[in-house]
Amino acid sequence: MTNRNSLGRAHVFAMASAVLERRWQRLATDGPDWLCSAAVRSIAMPLITDGSPVLVVALKDGVSGRDIPSNLWGIPLRAVRQSPLQMQSNPPGLTLRRTQAAGTATVLVRDRLNGERSYLLTCGHVAAPDAAARYGDELRVALPGGVVVDAFLREWQPAIGDGRPLTTLDAALVEVDAGTLQSLTAQGSNWLPRRVSDDIRAGLPIALQRMNGPLEGMVCERWSGEVGGGPGEAADYLLREAIGYRTPELTIGGDSGAPIWSEGDALVGMHVGAIDTPRINGANAVMARVKPALDWYCVKPYTRDDPATLTAEDWPARPVDGPLSAAAAAAGSEDLEILAKTLWGEARGEGRTGMEAVAAVVLNRLSKRYRGCDSIAEVCLDPKQFSCWNANDPNLPLLERIDWRPDEAYEMARSVATLALSGQLNDPTRGARHYVARSLPLALRPKWLDQKSPCAVIGRHEFYNDIR
Repeated sequence: MTNRNSLGRAHVFAMASAVLERRWQRLATDGPDWLCSAAVRSIAMPLITDGSPVLVVALKDGVSGRDIPSNLWGIPLRAVRQSPLQMQSNPPGLTLRRTQAAGTATVLVRDRLNGERSYLLTCGHVAAPDAAARYGDELRVALPGGVVVDAFLREWQPAIGDGRPLTTLDAALVEVDAGTLQSLTAQGSNWLPRRVSDDIRAGLPIALQRMNGPLEGMVCERWSGEVGGGPGEAADYLLREAIGYRTPELTIGGDSGAPIWSEGDALVGMHVGAIDTPRINGANAVMARVKPALDWYCVKPYTRDDPATLTAEDWPARPVDGPLSAAAAAAGSEDLEILAKTLWGEARGEGRTGMEAVAAVVLNRLSKRYRGCDSIAEVCLDPKQFSCWNANDPNLPLLERIDWRPDEAYEMARSVATLALSGQLNDPTRGARHYVARSLPLALRPKWLDQKSPCAVIGRHEFYNDIR
């Protein structure tokens, strides 16, 4: 039997994080009773490799530190009082037109699946700060020289506003046009990193690249906890596997998304927010590692020596365009027929809104060549993906007869399918590639839903954009 007093520091933090995360999702069945979302805002542990580590637990208002033990599984524990991590916002500044929320771009990237599309990567809570966020939301990008151009929201995590989602990502893609791309790449060393690194360790010197000049700092700790929410308000979301760091002066509003460079101008992270009261480990700010965001969105960063050149490894055999773009217009009559039948079979009782949501999922799958599918028809007919096409589904014989006796719902489905294939359909699902019926019994819900929160609920379906 393992002696908990002999557990490694990282292992203890991972165990404590897992217990807290499960309790954030109301699924915990083990661990200390006090380690729960009702009492704890965040936990952190220094990244030191020697000396005596301390697990720091930030308590919510009204929770007494007298009820907290002096150690957890053999590691000294220190209780502190703290508010949720506060969001904030030489790289271009970003402002969401709808809310005037401000932030900073992290890095310019190119889509590996479609080299004609480029984006600014920033924090998700900057570009999509609430449940009203939609694909295509307009942002202003402030370029050097006072020039302001438009950009458009394409993908984001987490989906703020639907409960308190638990996420390892706080990142969004904002698409820019060719002229903006040229202006940004022309700045070169003024804001493009030399390379990307995931080498994050205790004591690593870093610099936050803010709009008003760099702010030096140092990496301190691992961090998991609540983000957002003002005094007395619930947090907006729950971030895990982040990094706490220390700066000589506090970060400010508008710094969210700002790139964090390490030695040799290597991009390592993106600023998420400020800690209102520096803790024992010295951190007063939190960043998210940038490499997981690049991998998740399948994008390649522009660097000083590489204009995000796509190699054979990056480029798919048959590149496709974005999820809701005009490239879909090249689809043939078979694609139109299969998509219309899929929308009818999956969502004929949901009206036009429900059909548009299902169509968006189909196009989102095509855009990423999900499960190797290269056409609308292949996506829809992919085995055991859209249940109306399953051999034992009662919808299948109805689909086989719908051409002969089309009803009003099928005419609507054909209208939505035509709109989708012409690239004119907005995405109401926030980039979802999966959905389930809300009526599905708990025992029949797929395992990929474990500890996941829907990014959108439309009609009788829950949609998910964080399923790999």
